[in-house]
Amino acid sequence: MLSYVDLNTQKQPNGNLYVWEKLIREDTNFVIGLVEWDCRQKRSRVIQQTIYDKYGDPQEMSKNFDWTYTIDGTLGAGIYKMVCRNSEKVSQSSMTKTSAGIQLAEITVTAANLRESPNTNSDVIREVSRKERLILSDERPQGNWFKVLDKESQSEGWLHKSTFKIINSGGSLLKK
Repeated sequence: MLSYVDLNTQKQPNGNLYVWEKLIREDTNFVIGLVEWDCRQKRSRVIQQTIYDKYGDPQEMSKNFDWTYTIDGTLGAGIYKMVCRNSEKVSQSSMTKTSAGIQLAEITVTAANLRESPNTNSDVIREVSRKERLILSDERPQGNWFKVLDKESQSEGWLHKSTFKIINSGGSLLKK
């Protein structure tokens, strides 16, 4: 299982952090969720999550899970370390991944259309702006199109290769 974490955290009045996470399961389905981290008590809870099939179609949405405590040696412990220990060190626009380095698509044109399918006739999910960064979901293009993860729309979409450049994180924290 791979885990992507957007360290563009949102600090709550109680000191907890809201973080977007994406988990890719071995069956290639994936989950995108908004998670609240209580770093003082080493626990987290899912505020909202959506399960997607391998084609990126939403299958199920759930809200307001109970608190779970972090257990050493688990994937959750790795995410806890990234979120809680790095929250003060990392800039507000950083992204990282818990395993090997990820690739980001940084928009190089004034505006690009994030599309539902890899063609210009497909519906537009939203317009993305220059310097915006999205996670490359699949490093293999489909023709001239790449699949990316967009935290704003909580979905995967497609970008034309002429609208962005690929940035390899090398597994380190990235700063915009």
